[in-house]
Amino acid sequence: MDGPSHLTRNVAVGGQPTLEDLRLLQARGFVAVVNLRDDGEADQPLPPQAEGAAVQVLGLRYHHIPVVLAELDPGRLCQLRTAIGAASGPVFVHCGAGQRACAMALLATSEGMPVPVDDLLARAAALGFPVRDPKLASFVSEQIERERQRVLQAI
Repeated sequence: MDGPSHLTRNVAVGGQPTLEDLRLLQARGFVAVVNLRDDGEADQPLPPQAEGAAVQVLGLRYHHIPVVLAELDPGRLCQLRTAIGAASGPVFVHCGAGQRACAMALLATSEGMPVPVDDLLARAAALGFPVRDPKLASFVSEQIERERQRVLQAI
């Protein structure tokens, strides 16, 4: 992990952190880590259970919300919103390289203010996490449309 990319004052995203990265997050005032990786993914130096234990030793909250590209589920987005909303300070959301973390966190933090799909995808790319997976891009589009419809019905 090169360093977290901030989406908001209290939400940052990135790729897989090392133990040293987790210590740096704690030193920078983060209060929670959300891991979107599924157990057993390739290049996973810290499996979710080991990462969770390390995070808790540092005094941070840990949430494991596996997001699998082949099985994208709006329920996972709700879980991420809940984890972010329950935090009393900055939250670091990660996956392997940051693509899922950035897309999901952008969706989670834009609830109630639907943005055009192109804007969200451009923001992810500008942050260094372009959404290249077609399934993830389709999921982003579906969720934005769902939120747009929800907001329109509330008017």
